[in-house]
Amino acid sequence: LVDVSKQLSDIVKDLEWEKLWQPQPLAHLAILEDILGKVLSDELSTLNEETVKNEIADTLSYHLQDIKDESAGDYCSNMREKFKKHHSTVEDTIIVLNQQSGERDVVLQACKVSKIAAALLRIMKPKIAKDLDVSSSDVKDVKSLVPGIKKELNQLKVQLDSCENYHFAAVLSRVIRAVQKGLKERIKTPIADVDLSVPTSAPTAKDKLKIENLQDALEFTFPVCTKILNTIVAELDDPEKKSEAMRSSDLLAEVESILKKFRALNLSPKLSGSAPPPVAAHPKTASKPPPVATHPKAASKPPPV
Repeated sequence: LVDVSKQLSDIVKDLEWEKLWQPQPLAHLAILEDILGKVLSDELSTLNEETVKNEIADTLSYHLQDIKDESAGDYCSNMREKFKKHHSTVEDTIIVLNQQSGERDVVLQACKVSKIAAALLRIMKPKIAKDLDVSSSDVKDVKSLVPGIKKELNQLKVQLDSCENYHFAAVLSRVIRAVQKGLKERIKTPIADVDLSVPTSAPTAKDKLKIENLQDALEFTFPVCTKILNTIVAELDDPEKKSEAMRSSDLLAEVESILKKFRALNLSPKLSGSAPPPVAAHPKTASKPPPVATHPKAASKPPPV
């Protein structure tokens, strides 16, 4: 089941990049998804190569027509959501198996599902293989994007280190964390989904501490991003990783786009106008207490006798 989960996770990641998929492999992937759904929902209790061949013969042309009628991006996006659900189902099965490993029926069901799913993936693997023809322009695109992104990240790091504006630091924190996750996992989703909304709160005396916390939290994030960018460039010269050129081209374009969107917010790392207000005085020391009123009987001397 762990191996099945990993293979499904890889498919989910690959479906982020429509450039990786030609119609034939994508259509076979759709057939794989159909059969896998039946396996995981216990609608299919046995499987062999003949069953898969018959399913391909019956439905391949329909899937190819669907791909032709729909944009590649939308088709891959829909398929990705379906495989994400299948992946979650397998992960849930692993959790249940770990918690109820003494239950005979649970173990037998998990064994049956894992055996059929693994066989299905093995049969379909050659048919969903991606035969990519990566051009020199794809490699050139990636290599041309990296220096500009690294330069922008360095500038943002310098600005964050001397930042006085909490709004700048807060939004930048979201952007950089998303960029790191996207680069590390080679997926666009965290970058595309980042929240660019700007806080509306007025500056306070606590902002300095909040900025320092963000600076500490992101201290090693910028170097990690730079290291991954260097790794991406190095992979382009490895013939065994030729698909990375197409994948990285889209990924780096997404990184460049989100950095431009952040700049377009026109947030300044410096506070405009005056400095943040000083810490408010404690209510008990805010002002001197009023003098004690004179007692009425002592307000004036008594009249002479």
